[in-house]
Amino acid sequence: MRFILFMLLCAVTSCQKPEKVQPPQNLHRIKKDTTILLNSDGERNPRGSVFFAERMPDTYIENVGQVATYRFVARKFPPEASYLLSSQNLGAEKQPVVWYEVDDDGQLGRQIDAGTLMLDNEMILMFDYCKGEPVEYWLTSGDGDVRLKTTLVPYPIHTQATDGAALSLRRITRDASLVLLEGTDFNPDEEILVSTQSGSKRTFNVPFICRNGCLSIALEPGSPDKSGGIAYVDILRRTGERLSLEYDWGCEAVNPKKRLGNTQRIKQDALLNLPTEL
Repeated sequence: MRFILFMLLCAVTSCQKPEKVQPPQNLHRIKKDTTILLNSDGERNPRGSVFFAERMPDTYIENVGQVATYRFVARKFPPEASYLLSSQNLGAEKQPVVWYEVDDDGQLGRQIDAGTLMLDNEMILMFDYCKGEPVEYWLTSGDGDVRLKTTLVPYPIHTQATDGAALSLRRITRDASLVLLEGTDFNPDEEILVSTQSGSKRTFNVPFICRNGCLSIALEPGSPDKSGGIAYVDILRRTGERLSLEYDWGCEAVNPKKRLGNTQRIKQDALLNLPTEL
């Protein structure tokens, strides 16, 4: 199977001066009713359609490094319908990407010069995202009755215990002034001790219960003596095992130099030389 490069770029705001978000390069494909569709909130899936993102092996780009790579899987859509793929960065409005048509098999495709390109065969490279920063992708039907969402964290902040329990941090705000600590596959009702540190702000061995083996805690790393920096989270299990994570917050969290897959480092024609087969 061959995958066609399908770049989706996002701009990250710095502490000093917001950068102008560039419009998608294929706006000529967008229908006139896009604004109405993008203003619709919430998911709706009356037909039981399937839409999710699948992580693929990272793509190496010279002078940039490893870039997170995905493809979308879309199934069980009504034939002859049209769907708009749009993206939504943290704290931003939805941005239209491209329209797809549904074939007789319920799969989505779009017309290119060489013929029909199926959504399943497109390779999505995630440029200019920071660690722990999520992005949402939406499929919205032309009549607005179907709205499906999938959420990605291209460059996750995570760690794993020896028994498979996993711990991760996800930004809730762009500058990580609010983050979500999430744990999965812990023992049912396991008690853990959580410690945090950000500048002079500290908490020590706060007990939490992992209901059904899961954990979800909102953290605010903001420190009165700093406008940004590095924050730490440490979890101590009864087995004595520790799980630790660190993350940027404040101005450090939106520092353009810390973007992964930084497009400012791409050499001319580097993307044209990428293979189309994963």
